[in-house]
Amino acid sequence: MADTATTIVARGLRLSRYDPSLSTDAAEGLEWLNEGYKRVLQAPTNWTFMEVTGQATLTAGTQRYDLSSLATQLGLTAGTIERVVAVTNDTDGSPPLKGMHWRQLERLAENTRDDSNAYPVAYAQLGLGTSSASVMFWPIPQQAFTMGFLCRLHAVDLAGGDTPLIPDEFASAVLAPYVAARMWRQRGGPEAAAEAQMHMTDHLGAVRQLTEAYGAARDEDVLFMEPGLYDYLDEGWPLS
Repeated sequence: MADTATTIVARGLRLSRYDPSLSTDAAEGLEWLNEGYKRVLQAPTNWTFMEVTGQATLTAGTQRYDLSSLATQLGLTAGTIERVVAVTNDTDGSPPLKGMHWRQLERLAENTRDDSNAYPVAYAQLGLGTSSASVMFWPIPQQAFTMGFLCRLHAVDLAGGDTPLIPDEFASAVLAPYVAARMWRQRGGPEAAAEAQMHMTDHLGAVRQLTEAYGAARDEDVLFMEPGLYDYLDEGWPLS
């Protein structure tokens, strides 16, 4: 069974000598877990586990579909799709649709006439990772089409019983040391600083392993090369 946020927080608290049975400690640990979780997921690395594929149906005469309804068709929770990466027409096997800016797509729609035999050849997304985000198609489908979607997921805060998107074999190794480092850091003093540094080093090592396993080859080292990626750490935090 995959580790939940509560289980990972408890491990991080024990590493930092806090009591996971105390609600105040557990709540603070969950805050740090979500900070570390979203920092990892939002890093400039093309995480393969953040991408999902599936099919959804376009209906005749409907050009625009909100991402929440698309998520439901794909069997996902509403609000979890950040963006549409690629679309294919699975009804007739035509070439993948061309992605474009929504203004460009609207210009096409204004300058062309509807065709009763039209099938979508282009799409554009309006908004990003929000409840109002949607995707538009051109030409407007004149019949039902089954489309294949490749979507990137949106990083959202975890509640206690939630399971991280990070694969289970890495989730605890990546996040528990982060929680521990943050809890130690707030204590102050040289001993706490040394413990915090040790756990942050463990966290970064686990992220490197995660990157090697689930990051796109072209992005393999970007997490550790990108300037300012860990600027959110307290000023003077030792990373070496």
